[in-house]
Amino acid sequence: MKLFNIIFFPLISVFLFSTNLVLAECLRGDCVNGLGFYDFSDGETYFGEYKNDNMHGQGTYIWSSGSKYVGDWINGKKHGQGVYTWANGARYAGDWINDKKHGQGTYFNKNGLHSFGIYQNGKK
Repeated sequence: MKLFNIIFFPLISVFLFSTNLVLAECLRGDCVNGLGFYDFSDGETYFGEYKNDNMHGQGTYIWSSGSKYVGDWINGKKHGQGVYTWANGARYAGDWINDKKHGQGTYFNKNGLHSFGIYQNGKK
């Protein structure tokens, strides 16, 4: 049995760490129903409100690419008012429904020039 433990457990540990299964976790707070900080295995993070184990309420999600969304969430999707900033500095500030730009919004390119418009299902 000792030989089994000596061989088996290190192999499992290497597998778990190499597949990043153990690296995704709630680092602080309540990531089920409350306010928490979650670190995903791919380097992305979320800090904000949770309901029923979903991003729900106000929160900030940062992608590993450097893009960021700050705003309202419902059931794990961007929904309500929010600002999405791409890694290159361009950003959209406005309404979201079901993870898509929808309603009034303003797009600012990376140089700060902007255009206001009405969006439907992610398109202007």
